[in-house]
Amino acid sequence: MLLSCAIALSLAAPAPTVADFSGLTPGSVRVYDSREGSRTGESTEEIGQPVKVGGKTLVPITTKAEGVIGSRLYYAVEGDALSVMAVSESQLLQNPAQILKVGTGVVRWQYRQLSPVAAEATAMTVSAESSLKGKRRVLGKECEVVEVKYSAESAPGEVPFKLRQTALYAAGIGLIELESDWTVAKNASHSKKTIKRYIPPR
Repeated sequence: MLLSCAIALSLAAPAPTVADFSGLTPGSVRVYDSREGSRTGESTEEIGQPVKVGGKTLVPITTKAEGVIGSRLYYAVEGDALSVMAVSESQLLQNPAQILKVGTGVVRWQYRQLSPVAAEATAMTVSAESSLKGKRRVLGKECEVVEVKYSAESAPGEVPFKLRQTALYAAGIGLIELESDWTVAKNASHSKKTIKRYIPPR
């Protein structure tokens, strides 16, 4: 009995790691149905080839809406986190944005970042919480999924800003859904994007 238990444990699937959900496969593309307010359309995330920034190897992800580039950020898995490490190839961020961590239970963390709000660079503290949600059917196949909830507020003296986001990441794919509610001063907005196609590298 003890031997059979030991064999079963040795054959058990390893616990998911943040790398499994990172979606940093160069050459792949994620295509989403997107909505912001009353506007709907298609957006993409194109994962580029690794580049060196400040001595670190980072993977660029270019976000486009209706074919127009919205942003290009540079990511890496470092330690237990998937982080935005740079916003250009010229230098690393002083405080990387740790957007994803994965554990066997609920994982909570915080980080500080500068975000453009009302055309100003606004300092804010982001609180995040992740939890595994088991397997779900994503684009026709069963995938392990992790949910991440974010909340952020601007620092005192900055432009008044609040953000609430919920993201879903699927193992082997990356971000599959992102829903956001934010308020700048007294103006509230809502957006959501949901994956509709994943294009693997050629």
